[in-house]
Amino acid sequence: MKKSFSLIEVLVFAGILQIFFIAALSTTVFFVRNLKNEEYKILASYYLGDLSEWLRYNKDIDWNGFSKRSSPSGMRYCFNSLNWNNQGSCSSYGLGNPPLFKRELVLTTINPPDNTRIEAHIFVSWDDSGVDKSVNSKIILTPLD
Repeated sequence: MKKSFSLIEVLVFAGILQIFFIAALSTTVFFVRNLKNEEYKILASYYLGDLSEWLRYNKDIDWNGFSKRSSPSGMRYCFNSLNWNNQGSCSSYGLGNPPLFKRELVLTTINPPDNTRIEAHIFVSWDDSGVDKSVNSKIILTPLD
């Protein structure tokens, strides 16, 4: 008589194999999602640093003009592109290629009326499957630093 596997044994083996592949696939999806999130954090940090350096450059060129763009209560700007044309909050994600990010700045005069210290609070945010995520930084700008 030939030895062979019964139908039940084959089905049990196929079920165990299926559970293994589902577990492996879900683990892979989890790691790929985390990797994408870390990629977005790195890009957001780059955009944050880019605006920080642009602000330092602009305040060095013309402190008086720069300080007029802040107020004691804070003035908000949308910086999806590096210019002062968009005062207020960003209405959409328009930064990056493809446009996944938005970059906002709040300039607050720390010690009015002499305007010798301005706090720049930079926010870079993105939408991750319906969840808003962001990185942010605060820097203090003075005329002589």
